[in-house]
Amino acid sequence: MRKSSLVTSIAVTIVLSGVSVATPGIALAATSSSSTHTAAQAEAIARKLFSISSDYTVQNQSYGQNPGSQSHPIYTFSFQKPNEAQPTDVVSVSVDAVTGLVLNYNHVMPNVAFKFPVPVSEDQAASIAKAWAKKLYPDQLGQVKMAAQPNQLNDLRSAVQYQFDFERIVNGIPAPFNGFNIVIDQNGGLQSVNDDWSTVTFPSANTGISPTDMNSVYTKALGLHLTYSEIWHTNGKSTVALSYVPAPSAYPNAWNEQFSVSHDVSGIIIDAHSGKLLDASGTAHDVTPYVQPTPLDPKAKPNPLRQTKVNLDQNASLALAQKVFPMDSYTKLTNENESSGANSDTLWNFNFTRKDSKSSVQTTIDVQVDATYGYISNYNSYETSTKPGGMTSQSSKTLSQATLNKLATAAVEKTYSGHLGSLAILPQPAWGSPQPITQFQILSFKNGIQNLVTSGSIGLDPTTGTITSIFMSPYDDTDNTYPSPDKAISQTSANETWVKDAPLQLEYLMTTPAANGKFPTPDSATTAPKVVLAYVPTPQFQANSYFDAIQGQFVPNDGLQSQPYTGMVSDIAGDKNAAQLQLLASRGLIAVDSHGDVHPSGTMTNAAFVKLVMDALGTVNRYNQGMMADQSVASAVNDVAANNPSYKELVTAYALGWLDPNHPLDPNQQVTRSEAARVFSEALNYDALLKRPDLFKLDATDANSINASDFAADAIATGLGMLSLEDNRFNGDQPLTLSDAAQGLVQTASLMGSSPVVLPLK
Repeated sequence: MRKSSLVTSIAVTIVLSGVSVATPGIALAATSSSSTHTAAQAEAIARKLFSISSDYTVQNQSYGQNPGSQSHPIYTFSFQKPNEAQPTDVVSVSVDAVTGLVLNYNHVMPNVAFKFPVPVSEDQAASIAKAWAKKLYPDQLGQVKMAAQPNQLNDLRSAVQYQFDFERIVNGIPAPFNGFNIVIDQNGGLQSVNDDWSTVTFPSANTGISPTDMNSVYTKALGLHLTYSEIWHTNGKSTVALSYVPAPSAYPNAWNEQFSVSHDVSGIIIDAHSGKLLDASGTAHDVTPYVQPTPLDPKAKPNPLRQTKVNLDQNASLALAQKVFPMDSYTKLTNENESSGANSDTLWNFNFTRKDSKSSVQTTIDVQVDATYGYISNYNSYETSTKPGGMTSQSSKTLSQATLNKLATAAVEKTYSGHLGSLAILPQPAWGSPQPITQFQILSFKNGIQNLVTSGSIGLDPTTGTITSIFMSPYDDTDNTYPSPDKAISQTSANETWVKDAPLQLEYLMTTPAANGKFPTPDSATTAPKVVLAYVPTPQFQANSYFDAIQGQFVPNDGLQSQPYTGMVSDIAGDKNAAQLQLLASRGLIAVDSHGDVHPSGTMTNAAFVKLVMDALGTVNRYNQGMMADQSVASAVNDVAANNPSYKELVTAYALGWLDPNHPLDPNQQVTRSEAARVFSEALNYDALLKRPDLFKLDATDANSINASDFAADAIATGLGMLSLEDNRFNGDQPLTLSDAAQGLVQTASLMGSSPVVLPLK
């Protein structure tokens, strides 16, 4: 799904014409034909519409059922143009065998590299897309709304593409399960098309409940309750917020709305006629009040896991591990080591191996003890076979859900005895699976409310009920970081503000049939897809924000991964790097605040800069835990919490050599222009050249004062256009601005996809 969920992101919407269908249930004239096209006719349609020349030959052809809403058969063709100099040029087209309508088109162009400036603007691409819409779907065009969708390719090395969704509108109401989308590439070429248009009956647009009654149901279904939540900030640090959150969804919500131009459908869905809650199968449910979980021992004194330091030594830590997880004579301790965790906790890691002489199965058990506070922070158990041919077959019979629930509760009570007045356990439902739930959330309490900051989890084997995994969050539980619940606005006030700022809107939705126990629905559930009229949330107000219980409003969570932005950034007019900043915002690489601003003159921390670079250039995908085996890398990130949003990027940067692990940067200090220049140069594989400052020239008035260790990087960054001089000075020790970072990133990405460049050599 390719939608924008940023609080402040508003899709660029174009209403192409009238938005209502005169008679619900009447199909388009183009789809009422009963005649069937031959394969030759379908191929001719494809070649004519897309100007596919005879140079492209049909390499593959198929005839089968349409996987979309229509039940018509379809022809699918794969046209290829062999080219000895470059990879094969492929065009794929699917044609409805009854109507002759193109359902899918995809043109895979070989070796299309990122270009900047981008040859075709979004406005130009929109005009091209509308022209294709008129050519391909003239009968649908009068019944859709068009909007530019956010770019889903964060990696700047990927060529720019523009996607436009055309959402069906019926009776003035969105029907996001129907429509078509068109993707235009950076050169203005048609890259792909996808169409799905149903012949279905739409319910009346007249609702059966008043707005007041609807909001009453909405408020009751929300189940807002106070929690503590961890909020990350752009400086790489986090704080604890007192927030209101809604009750977890009690029903599956796998709605089909692939052409939505506004948002994803999820959360609370209210039938507009009955006022009841709807799940994705179309089953109606009465609203039941949310019941908050209670501690395992409500009468016990609250005692959070990380409230009192006990500072266990190695032997005491091992004794705790063996007490919680008894080891028989077949189990041997094979390794133990000490490490440092978040908040500088001392961690003892123990590895056990159990091999029963009567069995070919070997069990490996890893236990981690937080010695500072004296509790099990991690546990993993897995089996391997010592017999050629793999694991021996075992019983596939699973335990009942009631048995698994009891075993999970007993395991938590044993593992964290002494803390049961501050812990609860909740099953984590996996919608779509008929199997019993084996994953459970370990919920913490502090000051009488749910503490999502220190939550954990436990997993069980479904056939034996033994523990397979345990994890507890390592966040520090000091009292002065937690606001008092007394400071929160009332639940009534929170409900009123939430309903006002995150209102519901009317939409037509297509249900997902209940089959093979996929959804836990009553026998009365619908067995075939149907269209329903429903009130659905507008989650733009929630996805990248949290409801601050003290301020009484939604607050942007700037530390979260930025979302692709489809609007125009407000505060970059006149900035020399305005186009680059707009591009980064459209790729979701930089945050856009509620005013549409990015603050181009703002500076960045080392952690924020490294995260931006690694995300923009795609290298964060190369992260793996094995990188920490390098002691210099592990030491360089020793003071960075593993749940820090920049952690993976920092580890990857040190492991790849983009940062020097022997001279680690302070993640919370401002990044300088020279430090940025070095990272950009390393990204272009100029590591060897950075050691030869004598080879380069730099026409800047402060060239003679630049450190020898920085000179080559500064000269390369200036000479290749990654950074510009400021009043004829490089100013390497000055903080890097976001505007400068945008210039450097975009130019680095351009150079990565270009032919050899001319370096500023003497």
